[in-house]
Amino acid sequence: MKKIALGGMVLSLIFAVSGCVIGSGHSKAPVAAGTRTLRVLTHDSFDVDKALVAEFEQANNAKVEFNKLADAGVVVNTAILDKSNPIADVLYGVDNTYLTRATQAGIFSTYISTNAGAIKSELMPAAASRGLVTPVDYGNVCLVYDKTWFEQHKVALPATISDLTQPAYKNLLVVENPSTSSPGMAFFAATIGYLGENNDAEYWHKLLVNGTKVVDGWSTAYNTEFTAGGGSGSRPLVVSYNSDPASDVYFSEGKTSPGVAVLDIPGSCFRQVEYVGILKGSKVPDLAQKWVDFMTSVKYQEDIPLKMWVYPANNEAKLPDVLTKFATEVRNVQSLDEDTIGQKRQGWLDEWQKISGE
Repeated sequence: MKKIALGGMVLSLIFAVSGCVIGSGHSKAPVAAGTRTLRVLTHDSFDVDKALVAEFEQANNAKVEFNKLADAGVVVNTAILDKSNPIADVLYGVDNTYLTRATQAGIFSTYISTNAGAIKSELMPAAASRGLVTPVDYGNVCLVYDKTWFEQHKVALPATISDLTQPAYKNLLVVENPSTSSPGMAFFAATIGYLGENNDAEYWHKLLVNGTKVVDGWSTAYNTEFTAGGGSGSRPLVVSYNSDPASDVYFSEGKTSPGVAVLDIPGSCFRQVEYVGILKGSKVPDLAQKWVDFMTSVKYQEDIPLKMWVYPANNEAKLPDVLTKFATEVRNVQSLDEDTIGQKRQGWLDEWQKISGE
């Protein structure tokens, strides 16, 4: 859910987090003779029911290792840097804002999943039709606010994204860095789609002057900086997901209504799609293909919403009641096609670095 040569800061982050291998929960158990290892490279928001992974392992005489890095930008950049000697067999978590970066670098081998016919057609980019990646999930990256904070401080909600540059909202917003974070890039793309490229740089300059805080990834933004994220954060506005109200109720102790809400205003939301792809040079390509089919199967897809709080890509997967009842159906969703993002992304990021100094 939540994630390219992008300069020294990103490379330092990659070297700092590379090699963090997290198994399926029982990786220390003895490995039976003939068991093969499948390495999955992903972001730090990835989660899956350990029992499901155990089923896959048993059915395929395999052991699955998850290499969880920071965010999607770091994951993609790592895969590109290591493509001559890949550190994984499968990459999950590349999204539509980073997809062309990955495909242009030639890191994926081709495979059409046996479940491709059940995937929502609107989620299938050109890269999917070429068999390079398969959609796994989607969600809407949006501005989310702490309802209690705004009520207690008697601050009116912003009516436009331009309001966020005004003194009333000084030091209230935390965003993810678009250079390292997929939700950060998604929100950046949303503002570009709404304001246009000519006005976007000025807008972001005003945001930063008004005290908007930039962090590397979603986990830090929501769990550390956001006032309703469970920590001691001071920012009541965060770039996150339209499913947050549902997860807020789900993880609460008896809440019947969410304490957070989505700020559904023009230019504030972007449709994010996440994909899985088999990395070229995989040592177990047939096992990697089975993993792609596994991730897009109904059983796995129905596990996604309550683990990562995004929506399954498979049409046949059913949604849990808490998501259908409490997740916000947003109206103001921006979208940009993958070719436009691919052609423009580096220029956008160069402009971002000039504005932010990141």
